[in-house]
Formats: sequence, C-alpha cells, structure tokens
Amino acid sequence: MDINNKNDGIDLLEIFSVIWSFKFTIASVISVFSIVAILYSISLTNVYTSSALLQVNDSDEKNSLSSLNSQFGGIASIAGVSLPSGASKKSDYAIETIKSRDFLKHLLEFEGITENLFAAKSFDRTSKKILHDADLFDSNSGKWIREAPIGRNKEPSYLEIYPVYSELLNISIDSETNFISISFTHLSPFFAEEFLNLVIKELNTVSKLRDLEESTLALGFLQNQLAKVQQTDIRKSLNTLIETQLKTKMFANIRKDYLVSSIDSSFVPETKSYPSRLIICLLGAFLGMIVSILYVLLRHYTFQKSL
Repeated sequence: MDINNKNDGIDLLEIFSVIWSFKFTIASVISVFSIVAILYSISLTNVYTSSALLQVNDSDEKNSLSSLNSQFGGIASIAGVSLPSGASKKSDYAIETIKSRDFLKHLLEFEGITENLFAAKSFDRTSKKILHDADLFDSNSGKWIREAPIGRNKEPSYLEIYPVYSELLNISIDSETNFISISFTHLSPFFAEEFLNLVIKELNTVSKLRDLEESTLALGFLQNQLAKVQQTDIRKSLNTLIETQLKTKMFANIRKDYLVSSIDSSFVPETKSYPSRLIICLLGAFLGMIVSILYVLLRHYTFQKSL
C-alpha cells in the first residue's frame, strides 16, 4: 500500500526536474508571450481622466422653508407648484439629468463635441490637437464622411453617441455626504477637462432655466387664484407659496453655481489613466510561464503514460 501511495502521489522533485530540463523551451515561450504583450501595450492609445467633486447647493433660505412641504404640500401639488426639496433628492436629480439622453442632446449642440466624442482616434501632444478617424470625419472640411448604417445619417445622432458618452463618463454619489464624484475619460487630457467643465456648467444652466420657467408659471397661477379668493387662511397660504417662488426666482438669477458647485475642481490630467504597460507586460510574461509549464508537464506525463 505504501509503495502504491508513493507511486500515485505527486513527486515535486520530478516536476522540478522536468521543468529544468525544458528550461530553454519555457524561456522561449515566455519571451514570445512577453514580446506579444509589449507590442500590444504599445499599440494601445493613452487615455486621460479628469475628475471633480461636487456638492449640491442646498441654501439656508430653502432649508428654512422646508416645512412648506408638510403645511402646504396638498395645495402646491394641486397647483403644480414645486416646493423646496432635500439635498438627497436634488443630488438624484443632478445625477439622472447628467446621465439622461436629453442632456447629451443638449451638450451636442456645442461646437466640436460630437466629433470629439464619436470620431476621436488619437491625440497629438505636440500640437495639442485631437486627430479624428479619417473614415468617419473630415477635419479639414468639418464634415462627416462615414458610410452610415441603414436608417442613420452620416452625422451620428445623440442616440448613437449615447453609449460612448455613458462609457466615458462616470458619476457616483456618497450616500453619507451627498457629495457627487464625476469623471470623464478621453484621448485628450485637455478635452477631458473641457468637457467635464461643460457638463457641470450646463447642469447648472439647465436646472436654473427649468426652475425659472416653473416659478414663472406657478406665480401666474398663484396670483390669479389670489385675486379670486377671499378667505383669509387661503390667501395667507397662497402668499406664502408666492413668496417661495419669488425666492426661487431670485436665487436662480443671482447664483452662478445654481444647482451644484465644485469642492474639488476638474483639472487637465498630466499622466495617463490607462493603459498600464508595465502590468500588461508582466501579465504577458506570467501567462507565458504558466502556459509553457503546463504544456511541458502535460507532454511529459502523457508521453510517460503511453509507455
């Protein structure tokens, strides 16, 4: 029984002996894998990530009016009036707005955004210019020349660009602080910072215009109702709601960073975020070592059993 167990067990010395006897074969395979990994890593284009940390502006004047939700929530909902909301709801609104297709459609109205998102191929650090895919976009004429898929135009629509936008943009929220972390990755470090600034700026602009429009409509409705109502209690409630909307309009007009402001501003990244060429090369060498050792051992023991 002891002899059988020894024969059936793994002989480490034999394994090391087999590996050592095929050391040149193993070294050759590792070299091939390493060279392939090096060539692959060199072929990868550098990408850069700019990030920012945002806080939602939840002003004291709105906090002082938060009790309106409980006091006049019923009246406000009937009138279609938007009352002050908590910071968490405003954070959710900010995040979902940025992630929405409509917001991307708005961003694509700015010059250069569409081609830099969809047709960017490489970045020239000397001229600091983005080089576009010549099969998609002609940088000299500023026209799209791609062969569009069936049912689509030469210039890609916001629906076609949206998957690219979603992949390059990353946004999350800290559940404890309600701080919003946002980052954007691109071939150009300058465009990464520029586009992230545009996202933050237009988020404030879009939310400001929305609240101004809603406040204007709400004020018209409330003032119209105030002229019709004679009951003192209802008139008092309406006046309080009117005051709320007037404050909303005031802060929308005087505040530069209406919805969010930067705690840590976006920046032009100085170093690439991907690829890590050293890690790719090490992984290639490690994979080559594993494959070559397995091949040598399988070949050795398969040949031994056939005898």
